[in-house]
Amino acid sequence: MKILTKIGLSGVALGVLAATSVAQAQPFYINIGSDYSGSGTKHAGGTTTGLFDEGNFEYFSTTTVTDANNNGIYDAGDTVVGTGGRDNVPQFGIGDNLSGSNRITSFSPAATLEDLNGPSLNGYGSDHWELTFGWNDLAGVVNSVGGIDYNSGTINFYLSDLNSELTKFPVMRILVEEGGNSAIGQSLNIQGTIDFTGIATSTALGSSTVGDLFNFADPNASFADLWGMDVELVTAAVDQNTEPFWFNGVEQDSNNPDFTEFYETAGGTGIISGEHDGSVVFQVPEPSALALIGGGVLALGLVGGLRRRSPDVAGTA
Repeated sequence: MKILTKIGLSGVALGVLAATSVAQAQPFYINIGSDYSGSGTKHAGGTTTGLFDEGNFEYFSTTTVTDANNNGIYDAGDTVVGTGGRDNVPQFGIGDNLSGSNRITSFSPAATLEDLNGPSLNGYGSDHWELTFGWNDLAGVVNSVGGIDYNSGTINFYLSDLNSELTKFPVMRILVEEGGNSAIGQSLNIQGTIDFTGIATSTALGSSTVGDLFNFADPNASFADLWGMDVELVTAAVDQNTEPFWFNGVEQDSNNPDFTEFYETAGGTGIISGEHDGSVVFQVPEPSALALIGGGVLALGLVGGLRRRSPDVAGTA
């Protein structure tokens, strides 16, 4: 499905993009390259899943907070660096980084006993294949109301496919751009762009490839196809809940967390550990915007052949 990559965007097309930059959540499907059968409807052939609106997840995180203003108090301006998921670095014996507790747990909607014709999972689960994720550089600052504003970090998605003996194989990442929460323990929302730099997108997954693993039905293209355009078009929105959570190994009351002994000394660090669940959706501009962009480029004869923005290279996250 390498149908939308190109060497440049015209000024006309860039103008169209700027005028239609509001993204909307889009249904997606996964082409694992193997037919694991099962119930439900497959969207684009036997090796694919059905169409999903979102992926649901669970994971542990460990966040180090530094007393940046050296006053010994957890307050605005203190800096934050977090680890989580398969790349979590547990402290005080809390949490882990195992696949069984740091993964995409399900997709919505899904085939159920009440609706066997719902979207097929095509064998998703520990017996065939699963998606996990992790990070070790989620950075931000404490905000004025005690929550955390994030501004950078890389969330890596990994594939474990027992059929092809791939374990924790990097297949996609989200480059975090913004997000946060109003208080520790409350729902966290993160926005970021999809990225495949250093990902071996040509690696075979049965009859598919890593580059064609994640796909949109409308527009009819893989995430990697859209990433291959000169302007980033695919974003992700992550919404999570945190419960329970701990400060330096001590479990906290989510309604009244105790920060009085968070830092042992002025200028020191404190550890926030959390157990989370939530969901992720993927977004692109409205399909009509993509059509206009493509039309503008074609009209000016600027399509010089299909290519990726950068060559496929083997790499690890």
